[in-house]
Amino acid sequence: MKKLRVEIVRLGPLTKTEAKVLRYLCEGYTRNEIAFTKLTRSPSTINRHVESIALKLEASCQAEIVSTAYAAGLVVSEFRDPQAPLLMRLMLVLLMFNVTSGHVDMRGPRSPRPQTTYRASAKLSRTSRQYP
Repeated sequence: MKKLRVEIVRLGPLTKTEAKVLRYLCEGYTRNEIAFTKLTRSPSTINRHVESIALKLEASCQAEIVSTAYAAGLVVSEFRDPQAPLLMRLMLVLLMFNVTSGHVDMRGPRSPRPQTTYRASAKLSRTSRQYP
Protein backbone atom coordinates (compact mmCIF):
# COMPACT_ATOMS: atom_id res chain seq x y z
CA MET A 1 0.00 0.00 0.00
CA LYS A 2 1.33 3.40 -0.98
CA LYS A 3 1.61 5.97 1.80
CA LEU A 4 0.84 8.96 -0.41
CA ARG A 5 -2.77 9.78 -1.23
CA VAL A 6 -3.40 12.13 -4.14
CA GLU A 7 -6.64 13.85 -5.10
CA ILE A 8 -7.42 15.58 -8.36
CA VAL A 9 -8.49 19.13 -7.51
CA ARG A 10 -9.35 20.24 -11.03
CA LEU A 11 -9.14 18.58 -14.41
CA GLY A 12 -7.72 21.48 -16.41
CA PRO A 13 -7.04 20.26 -19.97
CA LEU A 14 -7.24 16.57 -19.02
CA THR A 15 -10.03 14.06 -19.55
CA LYS A 16 -11.40 12.00 -16.65
CA THR A 17 -9.36 8.92 -17.60
CA GLU A 18 -6.19 10.97 -18.00
CA ALA A 19 -6.86 12.48 -14.57
CA LYS A 20 -7.08 8.98 -13.06
CA VAL A 21 -3.79 8.01 -14.71
CA LEU A 22 -2.20 11.24 -13.44
CA ARG A 23 -3.43 10.51 -9.93
CA TYR A 24 -1.84 7.07 -9.93
CA LEU A 25 1.39 8.46 -11.40
CA CYS A 26 1.52 11.02 -8.60
CA GLU A 27 0.96 8.27 -6.04
CA GLY A 28 4.05 6.49 -7.33
CA TYR A 29 2.58 3.58 -9.27
CA THR A 30 4.38 2.31 -12.36
CA ARG A 31 2.65 2.23 -15.71
CA ASN A 32 2.28 -1.56 -15.56
CA GLU A 33 0.75 -1.38 -12.06
CA ILE A 34 -1.73 1.20 -13.31
CA ALA A 35 -2.55 -0.94 -16.33
CA PHE A 36 -3.01 -4.28 -14.61
CA THR A 37 -4.17 -3.53 -11.07
CA LYS A 38 -5.77 -0.10 -11.06
CA LEU A 39 -7.54 0.52 -14.38
CA THR A 40 -7.44 -2.96 -16.00
CA ARG A 41 -6.29 -1.63 -19.35
CA SER A 42 -3.42 -2.67 -21.56
CA PRO A 43 0.00 -1.10 -20.94
CA SER A 44 -0.04 0.47 -24.41
CA THR A 45 -3.29 2.27 -23.56
CA ILE A 46 -1.77 3.64 -20.36
CA ASN A 47 1.35 4.70 -22.30
CA ARG A 48 -0.89 6.54 -24.76
CA HIS A 49 -2.65 8.31 -21.87
CA VAL A 50 0.71 9.32 -20.36
CA GLU A 51 1.88 10.69 -23.73
CA SER A 52 -1.35 12.67 -24.04
CA ILE A 53 -0.93 14.06 -20.52
CA ALA A 54 2.66 15.02 -21.32
CA LEU A 55 1.57 16.89 -24.45
CA LYS A 56 -1.20 18.74 -22.62
CA LEU A 57 1.04 19.71 -19.68
CA GLU A 58 4.04 20.41 -21.96
CA ALA A 59 6.22 17.96 -20.05
CA SER A 60 8.94 15.69 -21.41
CA CYS A 61 9.12 12.87 -18.83
CA GLN A 62 7.04 11.24 -16.13
CA ALA A 63 8.72 13.12 -13.27
CA GLU A 64 8.12 16.41 -15.03
CA ILE A 65 4.45 15.48 -15.52
CA VAL A 66 4.09 14.98 -11.76
CA SER A 67 5.89 18.18 -10.81
CA THR A 68 3.96 20.22 -13.40
CA ALA A 69 0.67 18.83 -12.07
CA TYR A 70 1.62 19.93 -8.55
CA ALA A 71 2.83 23.33 -9.73
CA ALA A 72 -0.34 23.94 -11.78
CA GLY A 73 -2.54 23.00 -8.82
CA LEU A 74 -4.19 20.04 -10.55
CA VAL A 75 -3.45 17.64 -7.67
CA VAL A 76 -3.14 17.77 -3.89
CA SER A 77 -1.40 15.10 -1.85
CA GLU A 78 -1.45 13.96 1.74
CA PHE A 79 0.23 11.17 3.68
CA ARG A 80 -1.90 8.22 4.72
CA ASP A 81 0.41 7.52 7.64
CA PRO A 82 0.26 10.49 10.06
CA GLN A 83 3.40 9.20 11.81
CA ALA A 84 5.57 9.59 8.69
CA PRO A 85 8.89 11.15 9.64
CA LEU A 86 9.55 14.76 8.77
CA LEU A 87 12.60 13.86 6.72
CA MET A 88 10.51 11.67 4.44
CA ARG A 89 8.03 14.48 3.86
CA LEU A 90 10.84 16.91 3.12
CA MET A 91 12.43 14.50 0.64
CA LEU A 92 9.11 14.06 -1.16
CA VAL A 93 8.64 17.80 -1.53
CA LEU A 94 12.20 18.22 -2.81
CA LEU A 95 11.77 15.41 -5.33
CA MET A 96 8.52 16.84 -6.66
CA PHE A 97 10.02 20.23 -7.45
CA ASN A 98 13.54 19.14 -8.47
CA VAL A 99 12.72 18.21 -12.06
CA THR A 100 13.44 21.59 -13.57
CA SER A 101 17.00 21.74 -12.23
CA GLY A 102 18.31 19.42 -14.96
CA HIS A 103 20.60 16.46 -14.85
CA VAL A 104 23.63 17.57 -12.93
CA ASP A 105 26.62 15.31 -12.45
CA MET A 106 25.48 12.50 -14.73
CA ARG A 107 28.02 9.72 -14.93
CA GLY A 108 29.30 8.36 -18.16
CA PRO A 109 30.26 4.76 -18.70
CA ARG A 110 32.04 3.14 -15.76
CA SER A 111 35.16 2.39 -17.76
CA PRO A 112 36.27 4.07 -20.95
CA ARG A 113 35.98 2.09 -24.11
CA PRO A 114 39.25 0.59 -25.23
CA GLN A 115 40.82 2.38 -28.13
CA THR A 116 41.05 0.38 -31.32
CA THR A 117 44.55 0.06 -32.64
CA TYR A 118 45.33 -0.80 -36.19
CA ARG A 119 48.46 -2.43 -37.48
CA ALA A 120 50.22 -0.29 -40.00
CA SER A 121 52.95 -2.78 -40.81
CA ALA A 122 51.55 -3.81 -44.17
CA LYS A 123 52.51 -1.39 -46.92
CA LEU A 124 49.82 -0.32 -49.34
CA SER A 125 50.67 -0.70 -52.96
CA ARG A 126 48.77 0.11 -56.11
CA THR A 127 47.42 -2.75 -58.05
CA SER A 128 45.51 -2.89 -61.28
CA ARG A 129 42.37 -3.87 -59.39
CA GLN A 130 42.37 -0.72 -57.24
CA TYR A 131 43.13 1.78 -59.97
CA PRO A 132 42.19 1.08 -63.58
